[in-house]
Amino acid sequence: MAFVRSTGRLPEWFGQNIDTHCLAAGGGTVVFGTEGRMFVSEDKGASWRDAGTRYPEITCVA
Repeated sequence: MAFVRSTGRLPEWFGQNIDTHCLAAGGGTVVFGTEGRMFVSEDKGASWRDAGTRYPEITCVA
């Protein structure tokens, strides 16, 4: 496995690193959270959608 830059509808920049405990994957679905935002991919990270900004600061996802 290798990490590559994803540009599929993600912001150009995040104010913080994406911590591993704020990232979850299962099957083809990947979810990660940042400071109050949640992003979801249903194609193994090829494209992303913003799941909203109505969340408090996200400290972990499962």
